[in-house]
Amino acid sequence: MPSTRKAKLVAKETIATAPDTRRRPKDSPAGGPAAEEDEGELMPPPSKQRRKAVPKTVEKSLYETVLNGRMDMQAVAQDWVEVYKADRDAGLLQIFQFFIEASGCKGEIDEEMQANLEFAEIIRKMTEEFDEDSADYPLIIATDRHFKKLRANLTDFMQHVVKQCQNSFIYDGYLIDNVSSFLTGLTDSQVRAFRHTSTLLTMKLMTAIVDIAVTVEKARENARRQYESERHKHQSKKASERLSALQHKKQELDQNHTELLNMLIFIFRGVFVFRYRDVVPDIRSISIHELGLWIVKLPSLYLEDSYLKYLGWTLYDRVSEVRLTCVKAIMSLYELEEGYEAKLELFTHRFKDRIVEMTLDKDYEVAIAAVRLILVITKKNANVMSMRDAENVYELVFSSNRGVAQAAAEFLNYKMIDGPDGDGESSFLSSSRKGEQNPNYGKLKTAVQFFHESELHEHATYLVDSLWDVNLMLKDWQAMTDLLLDELSSGSSLNQGQEMRLIDIMRCCVHQAATGEYPPGRGTSHRKLTGKEQKQARDDRYDMSEHFIETLPLLLSKYGSEKENVNHLLKIATHFDLDVYTKSRKEKHLQSLLKILRDIVEKQSDQSTLQACADVFDYFCNEQYAIYAKADLAKSSLIDSIVTKYKDAWLLCIEEEDSSDEAIWALYSATKKLHAFSSVHPVHTTTIIDIWESVMRTLKKASQIPDEIVVAMISIGSNILLWILKSINNKSPDRAELKSLKKKVNNYMKVLQELLLTANAMTLCETFVAVCDNLVVFSQQLAVLYPALEPLVYEASEPLQQQLCSYLTEYIFTPDESAMDTDDNDKIDEMHNKRRRLAAFAKLVTCNIIPIKNSIEIFKNYVKFFNDYGDIIKHTLNKCREVSRVNTAQTLAMALAKLYEEVTEDNGGPIDARSDGFGLIRDLARRFALTFGLDQIKNRESIAALHKQGILFALKRHPDGGLNLPPNLSFLDILCEFVNKLLKQDRRVVGSYLDKQIVNLPPHQGEEWASLNIYRSMLINDDDTRSIASTSISKPRGRRPGARTPAHRHGGIIASTAIKPRRVADDDDVASISASVSALSTGSGHGSDAGSSRLMTSVLSEEGESPLRTRKPIIMKLPAPSELLPEGAEGADETDLENFLME
Repeated sequence: MPSTRKAKLVAKETIATAPDTRRRPKDSPAGGPAAEEDEGELMPPPSKQRRKAVPKTVEKSLYETVLNGRMDMQAVAQDWVEVYKADRDAGLLQIFQFFIEASGCKGEIDEEMQANLEFAEIIRKMTEEFDEDSADYPLIIATDRHFKKLRANLTDFMQHVVKQCQNSFIYDGYLIDNVSSFLTGLTDSQVRAFRHTSTLLTMKLMTAIVDIAVTVEKARENARRQYESERHKHQSKKASERLSALQHKKQELDQNHTELLNMLIFIFRGVFVFRYRDVVPDIRSISIHELGLWIVKLPSLYLEDSYLKYLGWTLYDRVSEVRLTCVKAIMSLYELEEGYEAKLELFTHRFKDRIVEMTLDKDYEVAIAAVRLILVITKKNANVMSMRDAENVYELVFSSNRGVAQAAAEFLNYKMIDGPDGDGESSFLSSSRKGEQNPNYGKLKTAVQFFHESELHEHATYLVDSLWDVNLMLKDWQAMTDLLLDELSSGSSLNQGQEMRLIDIMRCCVHQAATGEYPPGRGTSHRKLTGKEQKQARDDRYDMSEHFIETLPLLLSKYGSEKENVNHLLKIATHFDLDVYTKSRKEKHLQSLLKILRDIVEKQSDQSTLQACADVFDYFCNEQYAIYAKADLAKSSLIDSIVTKYKDAWLLCIEEEDSSDEAIWALYSATKKLHAFSSVHPVHTTTIIDIWESVMRTLKKASQIPDEIVVAMISIGSNILLWILKSINNKSPDRAELKSLKKKVNNYMKVLQELLLTANAMTLCETFVAVCDNLVVFSQQLAVLYPALEPLVYEASEPLQQQLCSYLTEYIFTPDESAMDTDDNDKIDEMHNKRRRLAAFAKLVTCNIIPIKNSIEIFKNYVKFFNDYGDIIKHTLNKCREVSRVNTAQTLAMALAKLYEEVTEDNGGPIDARSDGFGLIRDLARRFALTFGLDQIKNRESIAALHKQGILFALKRHPDGGLNLPPNLSFLDILCEFVNKLLKQDRRVVGSYLDKQIVNLPPHQGEEWASLNIYRSMLINDDDTRSIASTSISKPRGRRPGARTPAHRHGGIIASTAIKPRRVADDDDVASISASVSALSTGSGHGSDAGSSRLMTSVLSEEGESPLRTRKPIIMKLPAPSELLPEGAEGADETDLENFLME
């Protein structure tokens, strides 16, 4: 080997000098020329020896053996060590070739190259012979099972090689010097495959050396203690020979330790300091991951600020995988044994704020790791995180991501609830009624206090889900009820606000225990529980039922007058295991609960409370349980009482027309209760009064009755129709029943239509929803499912459809003028109601109950109200396409036309293309164009129909029939947004249709005809030309001028066809560029002009600022879409589309 190779590499990497303390080969005397030449180097160059001739074999190469993975990597490493032991130059040649092949290079290093060329020259020659077929290389190929294991096999092989040489060749001054130098050269290559593979191997090599250094350090410390112990013995007991042997062993270990540290420093400065900031994210991840291992394994060397800074800097990496690797590496540092906190103090102070910021990282895995890192840091030093930092983490328990929320819950549990600083263990130990101490009292009170102060009182279910697997206090039902029933010692009770929060938390805990479901937004919807989770849920539900069957009546008796608390407590009953009543002989508690429910219904008039009571009765009246008879008897008795009171109040208020406050209140209260129970029981079957007739007569007098009563009557009427429909035999129905129900439906819908015209806002809201819902129930789909029920189908008339559309315009798509004076909660409720009404109407369109054209008002406001209804409108658009693509496209064109007319009317005349109104129409058109996707074949007829509809609108004449300029001509500028969705041959067809429509127009010359000329040229122009100037050719973002781009780093089609811009752009240049772009487009398989244009831009921008930017635009001919059609689509017939347009 040349004697200057190592010196050149050391000078290149500017590595600090260090004294030579390593043993030299026997053929190089300590004081000879070799020693003088090596003086001042960190690691001396390997000595040059004459190689022995090694015959070539036809056996598998070392890379193939490692890739195959059938042999144990320890055995493979042992075989290579034997080769190196026989001839170290042959061994090096074999492992060098292994590095090259592992990178995906097909080049071969021969003996002559190894003997005469520098490493840099060998690597340059291998780069020239790389000849890659694609951008993939073995380390990133995941399609073959062998390549999937390659990374692990490379790691194992490298570590076993170093391990087998740890007591011999690693100190020979030849093996590690040459291997590390060659790998260092590869890591500096411009070829990503070389750089990536060699970085992995180098980092693993360094990790293996660190392991040896740790072993040597322990042996060195043991030898030092033995030597000191022997040296301090009494003269009579001191053995000179043993003392001399220990001293020699100690000196040898010191020498080996120093040599290992020199190797580590060389590799770190030659590789890591450059690769930790490589452009390839995985290279950065590998470097940072291994640095974390080095610090943990060898803190005496690496646990210093000069190394820790690299971890801190990488926290700001733009790639989430690298940030995640860095956070995990830092976490391992804080998990080190005691004694290293002082060395981490400066690092913690410098990068603490960044770690707290990362809890809000856009990548949830990084955010989870950051929260756990903060918890580890806090456990090491509770004073590091400020109160503000802790509060930022506390708030994450309400995160929509379950992993982040659970990690934050662990931190909250440690800091406030169950940790050394929490209140759970010491500050709140109370006595239960049985005289036992329960630490969960304090934990629960702390959790309740946190929830109370969080001001997020509507999200208790998220807090419970976060803490569910963190602290078992949430299943301590006894502790919760003791706190609520004041069964504790004095001074331990909760205030009214805390009681309300605890009841809310308890209700969520019961739901979580009984169902095992996650809150909305956490996890996948309709998640199926595993067998273990199902068993756990059954056990938790049984335990919960046994406890609350006894205590729920007591809690309802205490909080029966408080609306929110009663609603939460009643929901607990709907999760009972009803078999517990009979298995545990608790029937007396059932009677108590039913009696309390009746009392609540008779005393309360709040709709939510009444509905909660009705739901409990409905849940208990299940025929499969033994308690059904008792529960059904109690429900029937209660409903008879409600209907009787309703009858008396209705007769007094409606028949006798008593408008006193007492009469109105009596009717209001009875109607509310009847409304609640009409959803769980067929109240119309009672013989006390004809409820249907009373509902219809009340609705006909709606203008004379309070809105609350009318709204309840509308809901009762809809529920009665559903109960009657359910009672009819859908296979062989009674004709009289069908006729009676049909009559009821017609009369009911007629009354609702009248209310749509006369009712005020509150009644109108429920009327609109009721009309939409009943149109869905009695739609044509009913006859499809049950042909015998076809007479019940009710179709919406044209006037009714217009009424519904007008309602959208007047009440849904209008800005809220009172938004400034309204409370935030009221705004949220109002928006929720609007979305509910819009969704009710959207169902009519998506289910094809009314024509798609009725959704013009919805699509027209897609951009303007995107933040409020964007998800509903987009879903509606997708569902309409499933019904009819052509009709949907025509509706989109009509929506654009209607918006155009509105803007024109507001403007008082023709629209300026530069105005905000016209920009709004153009933005809407662009949004619509994006929804068509990239499949031009599938959207062929629908896009043509959209153009046809738009052309007819744009060319619509004045009513006087003159030959002057069409008033909507500028609408063609909007249609230009959809031209690129047409196939090339279809553009000509649409262009021909346009020509037929404009044949009677005056000569279209002048500025006022620009819209028509531009649109026509985009359709008719067969060349399909486009200017490079229209594409943004700018300096690549984040890359310095002259930097190498991927096209320079790799081979392949981009490198082989790279276009070098000349100083003068003549016709030859244009032809060359056009040919190159066409070749790239057809060769890569991208069937779009835009893709070719982008590729052209990247090629021209490879060297930073292109000289072509300052010159006139270059016009290039792109491949026609018809040339890029998928196989089987070449025969798209223009005649069919022409006939379609002329229909």
